[in-house]
Amino acid sequence: YTWWNVNWNSGVDGWVASIGLVLAPLAAPSLSSPTNGATLSGTSVTLSWSAVSGAGAYSVGLRDQTTNTLANIPLITGTSTTVNVVAGHSYTWDVASCSTSGGGDNTTNCPSASRSSNRGFSVGAAKPDLIIENVIFSPASVSAGSTSTVSFRVRNIGTGAAISTEARLR
Repeated sequence: YTWWNVNWNSGVDGWVASIGLVLAPLAAPSLSSPTNGATLSGTSVTLSWSAVSGAGAYSVGLRDQTTNTLANIPLITGTSTTVNVVAGHSYTWDVASCSTSGGGDNTTNCPSASRSSNRGFSVGAAKPDLIIENVIFSPASVSAGSTSTVSFRVRNIGTGAAISTEARLR
């Protein structure tokens, strides 16, 4: 919107006019993905949103709800960014339209009126990759009614932790 302010000065100069122009804030982007309430897997996620006419950049807010930590993401000039996440954590995110890419991530360049609503997603807990190895049957062959011992080792590929055990089969 615009406003005009005209003042009369009865001094030597006669009329003095001051004209001001105030621009409406940019529209807020629409968040595309991930969808609200999504459960994701992996160690990174791509956040995406719609382009806003006149926006020179976007301010992305990503908060780890598990640790209450706000990620430090520089202004983005495109409509998506890929961020690192932690398995088992929940996140909220939003995006604000900014006037310029060089104006900084602040409420003058990226006003709150240009910020989307929050969305939330979670990252599923990592499942261990287990492998069973060193399987040994003793004795190797058995007859009906006899007992055999099976020994084996279970190892978590991700952590390297292992446990050896045995079972008796009848």
